Amino acid sequence: MFDNSVRLVGFVGKDAEVKTTKTQREFTVLSLATTASWKDKNGDGYIRRTEWHKLIARAISRRLRRH
Repeated sequence: MFDNSVRLVGFVGKDAEVKTTKTQREFTVLSLATTASWKDKNGDGYIRRTEWHKLIARAISRRLRRH
């Protein structure tokens, strides 16, 4: 079995939501904002772009709940 992993560093947009499938398996849905910036072509300043990611995780549902 292959293991694909990605590391995203950013800001969580809202509280994580724990949901349940029809077969009673829990999963977590959350949104994460990542930002990239670079110098513009003229060198006058920086361009900044924020991209939102929808993350769905199966293994971390219990760890993300607030206490």
